[in-house]
Amino acid sequence: MNKQIIFLALFSFTTCCFGAVYEVDKVLDNGYYIINGVSWKPHTSCRTLAQGDKVDFVNGNPNGECVTATIIDLNSNTKCLLWCETND
Repeated sequence: MNKQIIFLALFSFTTCCFGAVYEVDKVLDNGYYIINGVSWKPHTSCRTLAQGDKVDFVNGNPNGECVTATIIDLNSNTKCLLWCETND
């Protein structure tokens, strides 16, 4: 019984929190990106990233609660380093 509970807990955690794919909502004129409703400033060149592209967060928080984040553009299979923008 305990093994079943542990399995269910681990399975639901991994399916809800890992491997989530997000869409680039908008590419702004200043070069920033809106992903998951959060403004992101590119730290490295992200030229292949376009509105509608699907991305996966390799590290960082998709809600912008981080200093930097690395994403993979699933359309071009390229990595992009982003600064997490905050409303200070």
